[in-house]
Formats: sequence, C-alpha cells, structure tokens
Amino acid sequence: MSQDPIRLAGNNPNFYAYTFDSNSEVDPFGLAKQGIHGVAPDYEIKGLHGTFDGVELSLKPGQNGDIVYKNVFSKDVDISNAVKNANDYLSNTKNLEKTLHNLEGAKDYYDKLRKGREWREMKRNLENKLKNGCK
Repeated sequence: MSQDPIRLAGNNPNFYAYTFDSNSEVDPFGLAKQGIHGVAPDYEIKGLHGTFDGVELSLKPGQNGDIVYKNVFSKDVDISNAVKNANDYLSNTKNLEKTLHNLEGAKDYYDKLRKGREWREMKRNLENKLKNGCK
C-alpha cells in the first residue's frame, strides 16, 4: 500500500485513509456533549440543529413563538426524550444566547437557500424566549 495511491489528497493526517477515524465519530456510551452545533456547511441542509439524548434535531420556528424539533436522520425514532432535553437546554440563558449566536452566524446559509423568513421567525422566537426568561 502506498500513500494516496489515486492522488485524492484528502488533507487527512492519516496518509493511508481517505476518511477521518470513524471510531472517533462514534459515541457508543452516549457521553457526547449535548447542545446546539456550531455553524458549519451542514447548516445548508439541516438549518439550526443540535444533538440531544443522542438524537440530532433540527430546530424550526413554530406557531405562537414555539420551537418545533424535527429528527434530522430517521423518522422512525422516538424523539420525546431528545425534545425534553432540547427544551431543558434552551431553558438556560447561556445556552439560549449561544443558540441565538449560532443562528446569527448561519444567516448566510438561510439566505442562500431563500429561507430568510424562517431565519427571521426563528430569531424572533428565540429572542422572545430569552426576553421572557427562557420559559
């Protein structure tokens, strides 16, 4: 085996692999940090999202200032515990401020996909939640 035999140059520190170590991406014991993910290119697909109770949830603006959670991957998974954990996470002022910060940073992704209205509604819902004491 030679280093990068088909010259993919994947910018990977492991010269004999084309992906990063998949073992480091797995959380078999559920110990991964929970919360909102930082702004990254996957916001184009998922929008504002985070991991709660081992489930990746997308956050969408709901009616009457609510936040609606949708499972990013499988539709056949019970997300009730994840939604409870997400609500608990957003009941903390610091976490809510971080979520708003990430949403602000993701504005270009929403604009690129012509989802400016969704972005504005989500921002308003989060700001109202913050103003009303994270309830």
